[in-house]
Amino acid sequence: MSLRFFTTVFFLLTGIYFHSFDITAQHKTINNLEISLSVGNANIECERFKNTTNLDWLNYVGRPIYNTYELVNWDIRFGFLENFKTDISLIMENDFTPITFKTSVQYYFNNWFGFHSGLRSYNTYIESATSYFSETAPDYYYQYHFDDQRKVYNISAYCGPAFYIKNKLFKWTTTVNIGLSFQDGFNEHLYRKTPNSNEDYAFYYKIKPQSNCMYGFSSLFEMNLFKINNKKIGLLLKADYQNIQKQTNYELKRESWLGETDISDIKGAKHVFMWKEWDAGIYLRF
Repeated sequence: MSLRFFTTVFFLLTGIYFHSFDITAQHKTINNLEISLSVGNANIECERFKNTTNLDWLNYVGRPIYNTYELVNWDIRFGFLENFKTDISLIMENDFTPITFKTSVQYYFNNWFGFHSGLRSYNTYIESATSYFSETAPDYYYQYHFDDQRKVYNISAYCGPAFYIKNKLFKWTTTVNIGLSFQDGFNEHLYRKTPNSNEDYAFYYKIKPQSNCMYGFSSLFEMNLFKINNKKIGLLLKADYQNIQKQTNYELKRESWLGETDISDIKGAKHVFMWKEWDAGIYLRF
């Protein structure tokens, strides 16, 4: 059976469970349960600099293919206890391959203002990094031992103020996100040979895990359309934005054909990286 089928069943069963718990509990622990489906796009923009004597891996993020994602979002939202609300999202590409998740827990001091903490994962792709060597030193022969498309895992953890407005027709929630973004490390290597000579070198790249400051926001707007058996159905619009000062620091080990070894610590330049996402869909509120 397809991933689409299992995902659909999972969210429906989760919704039924929470709804049943809400009805049978003496005090309503879970309230305003929602499940929703939405589709949209995410775009990544990463600042690029001119090539230098050392490879800057961030110059090749999302280039030339993976800078736009077509997304399908499955969401569960509900309130719990007295002043808490939470959002949980599983986000897939349009072929229903899971690529990211997002969650947020909010505590509201009054009817419109609160505080939240959140977590979001996402993937970036480093593409065509081999072109760096053909552009900066084209007179050598190269043997690459890495794919020209490298997936890099990222996760952001953040917190900040939360704003909430609600009436009979619509509901609007926005959180301001300030925190840290963590990027996974990886290893790559290649061999370079001088034409018409025995001279050759091996280059080993050990890219270190990174943590960088980030800020952004998440916003959700919902409009009620109609009721069926006390269940509300409506339309939603969502937006998400992250701005991160990213860099890739790494250890470069260079070995010559004579067995000589040189190790350098390379500090990458800081790039402005942005994740911009929007989507629209429908929701069912119990």
